[in-house]
Amino acid sequence: MSSMSEEQLCQLFSQVGFEDKKIKEIIKNNKVSTSLALVIQASDALDSAPLDKSETALLHHLATLLKGKEVEGIDHVSKGIHSKKLTSNLQVSEALKYVESHPNNFNNEEFEKASGVGIQVTEDEVKKIITDYLNTIKDEIENNRYKMVPALLANVRQLPQLKWASPALFKPIIDAQILAMIGPKDERDVVKKEKKKKPVKDSRVDDKKKNVVEKARNMFTEGFLGDLHKPGEEPQKWDDTIQAHREFIKGKVYTRFPPEPNGFLHIGHSKAIMVNFGYAKYHDGKCYLRYDDTNPEAEEQVYFDSILRCVKWLGFEPWKITYSSDYFDQLYELAEKLIKSGYAYVDHSTAEEVKAQRGVKPDGTPGGERFPSPWRDRSVEENLTEFRKMRDGFYKP
Repeated sequence: MSSMSEEQLCQLFSQVGFEDKKIKEIIKNNKVSTSLALVIQASDALDSAPLDKSETALLHHLATLLKGKEVEGIDHVSKGIHSKKLTSNLQVSEALKYVESHPNNFNNEEFEKASGVGIQVTEDEVKKIITDYLNTIKDEIENNRYKMVPALLANVRQLPQLKWASPALFKPIIDAQILAMIGPKDERDVVKKEKKKKPVKDSRVDDKKKNVVEKARNMFTEGFLGDLHKPGEEPQKWDDTIQAHREFIKGKVYTRFPPEPNGFLHIGHSKAIMVNFGYAKYHDGKCYLRYDDTNPEAEEQVYFDSILRCVKWLGFEPWKITYSSDYFDQLYELAEKLIKSGYAYVDHSTAEEVKAQRGVKPDGTPGGERFPSPWRDRSVEENLTEFRKMRDGFYKP
């Protein structure tokens, strides 16, 4: 494809349905914009332009995977998007993998199989697959009860039968099946924390510290990183919480890098990786890779894999890989606790109403009178009822 001017690229992207704001973002990356023009032209979609948002999003996703690379057979992927055979980021990613690995022996039947074309995994099928899996480890679940739940979602994600299923279905089904299998939580699922007496400070420790040779000057001993508290000296209101924390860390540094697996990492993430993994490594500590998987509709396995690959490429190895969704139950319980204590409430204000409550005037300028939300003072019972409706899917996005 001959090179196109920036003006021509903008015109092409606008023609197929990209919004002006998105076009400005795309144009900033020469490789992606060049690839996007290529995949649009290869898709034969210009005759039916403008395209719907789902199709333009998938074409852009394909362009971000290519980033200027020329791949033999890319028209098969582009046309698959335009024909609605490829309808998710995962399908597009797998389709690209196939054409890259078969430059001279493309087979359409194999291509469609590799990219999940036509595969529909219904909610009933997902439920059966998850139920069958849970039954294979029923004894383990009955012995460990709710302590096992955090790991189950990660394991279910790896089941090959669910590769093309909607991840949003997994957790509700797991929760329902665990409840049916072992019943609701009871005293066996409550972790009791014992308060321990604070150890008597040994004066010899101070003497040893005086003899420690200072480490060479570097980014982890200066600035805000150098001012961070020592392990176990974190400010904490509750004695039992800090005591349990100290028992776990045993004087070691623990950090975490928490990316969202709904996109690829950018240059800014390299700093966060360096600070979190590097700080732990410098202090002979450990760093988690914690996927912040709280938006399953936007998440794809390709992002999980890419993030881990980037971390390793920068020279680091996660101590453990965890998921925010592992702690959904705990987070939900804490949210209810906040409501019951009067520190949280359910608010039905619109975005414009919230702005007004914060003192934003109708013309968009600050300085107006602030006032509390009308929902702020309703009863705990009402708030709990509304919050549980949210949990049960009563409110649709």
